[in-house]
Amino acid sequence: MNKPTFIVALYAVILLLACQDKKKKVVEYSTLDQVIDNCIAAHGGLQAWHDIQELIYSKSFDLMLADGSVEKSFAQDHEYIYDAGLIKIESLQGEDTVVNLQVSGEYSRFINGEAADVSQEAIHKAVQTSLYVIGLPFKLRDPGVSLEYQGLDTLDTGYACHVVQASYDSDDNSNHTTSDVWKFYIDQHDWLVRANWVQSSDHANIVDNIDFIDIEGFKMYGKRESYRLDSLGAKDYLRASYTYGDYRIE
Repeated sequence: MNKPTFIVALYAVILLLACQDKKKKVVEYSTLDQVIDNCIAAHGGLQAWHDIQELIYSKSFDLMLADGSVEKSFAQDHEYIYDAGLIKIESLQGEDTVVNLQVSGEYSRFINGEAADVSQEAIHKAVQTSLYVIGLPFKLRDPGVSLEYQGLDTLDTGYACHVVQASYDSDDNSNHTTSDVWKFYIDQHDWLVRANWVQSSDHANIVDNIDFIDIEGFKMYGKRESYRLDSLGAKDYLRASYTYGDYRIE
């Protein structure tokens, strides 16, 4: 092979490898990052979410037993004033009014107006759990989350979805309150989160997002239903029914 031919052949090989590497990067992006980015955009956009100064909403829910009877009922008002460092969650639980407060990083709980003897850790976990759930899917971009794309699946509700697994490790990440594993079922057509699967220490649930409310450019929760799963991963019984509303976003 003469020198000019060798140079042309070498250039062709380099170009081929570069194209393959570029194609690999595009595939990797499309299977995880693009799915998450499209999902976040469909729900209102990450920057817009971070720009929120005040979020207020109501949430009512029933916890159900396996026989279909109601175990407990709750009616809550959530108020998050981010720039003031104020989080207030007021919950009517039976005949008691329970208020969880976070003020400038300090936590307290009041039951019927009286200060309750509860650890900072317990109140912190309750507050952060509420912030996490209302912050989905934006919380997928929090530091320390281990993400994995798991392909396509069709829910029993009929939605064909991309599946993204998110693993949390509270031992290695101070911003994680628990070490749970979540799966996000993201509609392959409109990119909305149609369901969440979560594995806790002793059981697994799947939460169907029945509908959404349009408010200030965001798709926020309307109604949700949580099902306890059996050992085979099938729905066993309705564990909780949630209704969100009265949103105010500034």
